[in-house]
Amino acid sequence: MLASIDTRSAPAVAAAVKAHFAEIFPTTAPDLIDTLFCDVDAFFGGRHPDYQAVDLRYHDLEHTLQATLCFARLIVGRHRAGATPALGTAKHPSLSARQR
Repeated sequence: MLASIDTRSAPAVAAAVKAHFAEIFPTTAPDLIDTLFCDVDAFFGGRHPDYQAVDLRYHDLEHTLQATLCFARLIVGRHRAGATPALGTAKHPSLSARQR
């Protein structure tokens, strides 16, 4: 059973994504994840000085966080299944992460 995550909360989804990231890349710092979630939350909330608030009815912050959590769960499931090529390899260089 999947853990219940509050998809209305950017910090809650960020914590789940960081846990999945750590499982796939245990020697890599996930510091950028908090920054990304903080920025997305600010964009949607109109708290970024260069952007107006996002006010779409369906593609709102919660929908974005739901899709992000879903994608993270798919990627960690792929990793757990041992799919090849593995993430972070030469076959997936854009998915390689900075080492701690």
